[in-house]
Order: sequence, then C-alpha cells, then structure tokens
Amino acid sequence: MSRIIVAIDLSCRQYRALEIGARLALIQRRELTVLLIESVDLQRAAELPWVREIDRLSANLQPFDAQRLRHWWQQRRREIERWLSRHAQPGRLRIETGRYPETALAWSRDSDLLVLATPASSTAQTQPPVWVWYDGSEAGKRALRLARELAAAEGCPLRVVAPLQQHPELPEAVVPVPPEQLADFLAGRECSAVVCPRSQPRAARLPQVARCPVLLV
Repeated sequence: MSRIIVAIDLSCRQYRALEIGARLALIQRRELTVLLIESVDLQRAAELPWVREIDRLSANLQPFDAQRLRHWWQQRRREIERWLSRHAQPGRLRIETGRYPETALAWSRDSDLLVLATPASSTAQTQPPVWVWYDGSEAGKRALRLARELAAAEGCPLRVVAPLQQHPELPEAVVPVPPEQLADFLAGRECSAVVCPRSQPRAARLPQVARCPVLLV
C-alpha cells in the first residue's frame, strides 16, 4: 500500500476515520492523504429555488442556498485542518466534488488503503470489536493482517467473518456469512472498524450500513 487515504463526506461530522487513518499512517510510516468530498447532489439542490431546509435552532423552513452550503463546507474544512495540525503527521488535503463513497473509490488506487468515514457511529459503552472479512485470498490475508494490527493498536477484540466456518490456519474463531450477506450482517452492529478487501461483492455498500469507519484494502 503506497498511501493511506481517509475519505470524508463533508456533509457529515465524523473524526473517527481520521483517528484511525492518522494512527495507521504513523505506525506503518505511510503517506497520509485526506480526501474531502463535496456532494454534487447538494450543490445542485442548493441551486434550485424551491428547495428548503429545516433550521436546526428554530426548526423553521428556510431557503437552501449555495452560499450557505459553501460556508458550511469551508467551516468543515477548517475544522479538519485544525484537527490534522493537532493530531496527525503532515499529510495532503485534497478536495473533490462528487458522490460518496463512489468518488473516493474511483479516486484511490488498488494499492492504497482507503479509510471511509461513515455517518453513523458506535454507541457501545465498551470498546467494540474490529470486524474483518477473510476469504483466504491474498487480499483477504492483507485485510486480516491489517485488522490484527488495528485491533492491537486500539486495544479491542477482533472478529473474523468468512464465507466458510472452517479455517484451520486461523487462531481466531470465524463467523460464517455468505459473501452477498456481509453488508446486511454488519448493519447496525457495534464496531470499532470494518476491514475488507475491495474485491468483496458488497464492499462498496459497507459505508452506508456500518456504524464505524470502513477500511478497504
């Protein structure tokens, strides 16, 4: 993996993915790139005169305009820049307009580790586990190594999900799940992170259902 890329939808406030990406970049001595994605759908909606939004303080409807959206995104960028200056090693900040997570998947290379922020977050009182998809492939082995490294760094349990229950080469217990049901299985489960090969059939859907950052290898 040549880079660690943390992809963030600027419409959501989530720092957990930044924490994981910065920690792994430090441990693995990798280049850290933070990819901020401005939603093209929100941009287009803000240009329509009849679109309204609900004010957070008054709960009243008000026009949804492009200037306020740009101001909101500028605030988010400054917040993330401040966070990086306090917590992370020097890294690159890149801004793209598109759809999340599709733009992040298209922008990154197969050799990159892609950390995808998710809108939901864990509510567990104790440290939830790192979940990893293991299918015995080379990508699955890389995902498992990364998940073990991350679980050790975070001080949390590791849970292995695989299409077959029997994997005698693994010291960990395996939860058998059909490949096409992985996203449904992980939806709503408490997690510190989900690690998965990009080749997994449901990998692109994981950021929509997981309650923690998704790491694609």
